[in-house]
Amino acid sequence: MTQSKVLVVDDEKNMCRAISSALSKTVRTIEACYTGLDALERIQSNNYDLVLLDYKMPGLDGLEVLKEIKALSPELIVIIMTAYATIDSAVQAMKMGAYDYVLKPFEAEEIRLCVDRALEYHWLLQENRNLRQQVENKYHLENMVGVSPQIQKIYEMVHKVANSSVTVLIQGESGTGKELIARALHTHSERRKYPFLGVNCSAIPSHLLESEFFGYEKGAFTGAYNQKKGYFEVTHRGTLFLDEISGMDASLQSKLLRVLQEKEILRIGGTQAIPVDVRIIAATNLDLTELIKRGQFREDLYYRLSVINISLPPLRERREDIPLLVRHFLNKFDPQQQIRQISPEVLEAFKTYPWPGNIRELENTVERMVLLSEGPLLEIKNLPEPIRGVLKLPSQSVPRILTYKEAKEQFEREFVTAALRRNKGNVTNAALETGIHRQNFYDKLNKYGIDPEDFK
Repeated sequence: MTQSKVLVVDDEKNMCRAISSALSKTVRTIEACYTGLDALERIQSNNYDLVLLDYKMPGLDGLEVLKEIKALSPELIVIIMTAYATIDSAVQAMKMGAYDYVLKPFEAEEIRLCVDRALEYHWLLQENRNLRQQVENKYHLENMVGVSPQIQKIYEMVHKVANSSVTVLIQGESGTGKELIARALHTHSERRKYPFLGVNCSAIPSHLLESEFFGYEKGAFTGAYNQKKGYFEVTHRGTLFLDEISGMDASLQSKLLRVLQEKEILRIGGTQAIPVDVRIIAATNLDLTELIKRGQFREDLYYRLSVINISLPPLRERREDIPLLVRHFLNKFDPQQQIRQISPEVLEAFKTYPWPGNIRELENTVERMVLLSEGPLLEIKNLPEPIRGVLKLPSQSVPRILTYKEAKEQFEREFVTAALRRNKGNVTNAALETGIHRQNFYDKLNKYGIDPEDFK
């Protein structure tokens, strides 16, 4: 039994009693009231985890009550109950912030599953917030998001080595947050009072590399009308972040090695060595050991750069961080909090999609969805086509009117499909997770023409 507190709002007392009975084994506290006004008064003076709200009631109807609830408590999960099986009314409720809707009449198991799924989502968000706060309190890494074991280890490493001056090599796929880690290392060190400069080594033309890094004296070459300081001098006592270090020209690799060894540079056209105190943090999305074997990267430079080696996991290997990252980006791109909720289908899509572009792709996706959203709810229709295509999500061309039988079958089909997806096509595990007998689970797969192989 969960420690949840649920409020049931329905003008039919028999319905309230039936729902309370259905939820009694899984919910600790269930309260009931019969009008919208009474519901709003209770919500103001109680901390509920979830509200089951009837769509059609005398006085304030369900949508009016929903609007007031979201004004009072934007995070409170609301499930709309309706006997009026129109998609329009349900979609309107979802846009106003309802988490889900159920069609009357429903069986006890249906309402229980719906509530359990909503509460699981609620506790997931709550747990992520708590873990996020623990991370911030322990490591003071306010701009880094994630609570997975892999990320926790990286937080700990950043915390340990930030205040030293050792070189750090950050490895990871594009979009995994390598520069964010580099900035965290700088921000949490004594060097934070001095410059941090990020340089993409593969983006600078080869004929400009030496002058950009080392600077030049006046008259050193045609067009050198004034003395110029290079990156090493500009970041003296600070941090120089060398992104895409694998793209660095071979001649510059040897010069960088000398700087790391001698702690001094020589401007182009200069004769006097200049001492520099710069922390070097390098990053790459390639395997430098493979480049060494091919003769494309200096082995001695590799060992100089990788005193500390931090490997960032791709987003697909830390899916438990996705809800927290989505919330973080929502706060970033929607500071007025006009979007108050993410539909469970969208969250499921986010957690299933492989994210080849990693966190950067997720960030861009959330930003796009916020811009295109037409209400307080992020819906499947807001998802970019590649994500919908990979997940084979159902199209939006659903019937406008559903019978009870159709609605039940639609829910059942989606329920077993989601279970298979979570368990990667393993029918035995999916049946155990959902509490459905394995043979019954197979019967449902045959009924709806679902092939477990599609999820492996």
